[in-house]
Amino acid sequence: MAQSDFPELRSLFDKNREVVKMLKGEKQLSDKQIAFTAVYSKLGKKIAESKDKTSLTAFTTVICGRFQVCQPDSITVTWHNSDTSEKLFEHTFSVGRMQREEEPSVRMMPIAAQPVNFQGLGEADVNNLVEKRLTEMRQREEYERLREENQKLQSQMAELEARNADLKHDIAAKETTESYMRILGMALPGLSKFFGGAGILSMLAGTDEKEQQAQAPAAIGAATTDAPVKTEPKDEREQMIFMLRDYMLEELTQQEIATLYLMFVEIQKDKTVIQKLLNQLTQQQQ
Repeated sequence: MAQSDFPELRSLFDKNREVVKMLKGEKQLSDKQIAFTAVYSKLGKKIAESKDKTSLTAFTTVICGRFQVCQPDSITVTWHNSDTSEKLFEHTFSVGRMQREEEPSVRMMPIAAQPVNFQGLGEADVNNLVEKRLTEMRQREEYERLREENQKLQSQMAELEARNADLKHDIAAKETTESYMRILGMALPGLSKFFGGAGILSMLAGTDEKEQQAQAPAAIGAATTDAPVKTEPKDEREQMIFMLRDYMLEELTQQEIATLYLMFVEIQKDKTVIQKLLNQLTQQQQ
C-alpha cells in the first residue's frame, strides 16, 4: 500500500518526515527510537485509536490501512520516544476522501489536486510550529542545566559551612588548650619552659608579664650553671610562696599535684573560692 494511493494524506506524510528530521537533530534519536500513535475521529468523535506505540517503519502502512477502513475526517498523530515513552510531538490533521464515483466532474480533476474540504497547514505554519517546538526544547534544556548548577552550588555551600564549623571548633579548642597550658605553667614552675606559661611565683606575687620577660634571661642563665642558684626571699610574703613551691615539688605525688592543679583552675575562675575552702576546712577542724 503506497502513499500515492491516498493523496488526502500527503500533508500528513510530509509533516511526519519533518518532525522525524527535527527529533533526530534536536534529540539525537534514531528511527528505531521514535514511535507513534494515532487517534482517528469523524464528526468530532473518536472512532479508532492505536492500542500500542508503533515503529516508524510501519507508519505508511498503518495510517493508510486504518484510513481506508475508518474513513475519518481527522487524524491526531503523537510521536514518542520508544525507550522512555516520552511524548515528543503531537499534531492533528484534517483529511477527506475524494469522491470520484459520485460526481463526474471530479473524475477530471488531477490526482495531485487537494480536496475541497482539506484544511492542511501551509509551509509558514509548519515552520512556526517547528520553531515553537524547538524553543520549548531549548528552554527545558536550559532549565535542567540551571537546576543542576543550583544543586552543585547548594552542595558546595553545605561543604563550606561544615568546614567553617570545624575551623571554629578548632580555634575554640586551641584557645582552651592555650589557656590551660598557661594555668599549668603557673601551677608547675618546672614545666613552664615546655608550655611557655608564667611561674607560680608571678601568679601569687602579682608580677606582670614584662617583669617575667625581664627575669627570663636570668633564669635561663642560672639553669645552665653547674650548681643551682637559690634565691633568698625578700620578705615574709615571698617566704610563704617559696614554702608552697618547695612543698609541692618535694612532698606531693604526681596525682596530688594534678588535684591541686585543678583547684588552681577553679581559683582562677573565682578567687573567692580560696576563702570558702579555708572556711570549710576550719569548720571541719572545729
